[in-house]
Amino acid sequence: MESETKGKVILAHRRIETIELAPVKVDQGHLIEEYAAEARKAGWWVNSDISSDNVIATEGTPEISGVHERNISVSRFIPEGDEPWGTDAVMAEIGKPGLAFTFADLIKMIDYRVELLERGVRWLNAMGARFRDSAGDPCVASLYLENRRVYLPWLEDDWDGNDWFGSVGK
Repeated sequence: MESETKGKVILAHRRIETIELAPVKVDQGHLIEEYAAEARKAGWWVNSDISSDNVIATEGTPEISGVHERNISVSRFIPEGDEPWGTDAVMAEIGKPGLAFTFADLIKMIDYRVELLERGVRWLNAMGARFRDSAGDPCVASLYLENRRVYLPWLEDDWDGNDWFGSVGK
């Protein structure tokens, strides 16, 4: 699986680093529970709040089904100084909500675990895969690549340079 670093861009005193992966075929036609089961079968722990019942609809995200070749990139937004990136700023940089990773895209990245770790990616967030946790708080699905975990950090977190975000090409 080949990738390349697209480069570092400085915007408004914040740096952005992007890694582009080779095109990936992603099957978007399954239930959330089926993708979670696939991750568990591969030896990953999956947060129990990740289920179809807890999905939060993401405005502007189209319904996708079937197998599609996706141009995937992962980016991190490095704050300059003490000001982390908010969710709105991250979404503005990723592009329209329909370009944010779905849960299926995120689970496919399990196949890229070694390459991503070698490139310095430890946490990978799918802003198009939103769920409510057991307390009812909005969260986003994330891979913790080092520990093989699929977990749910709060959506309104302040994102720092350790957080990477997946997106797909137009």
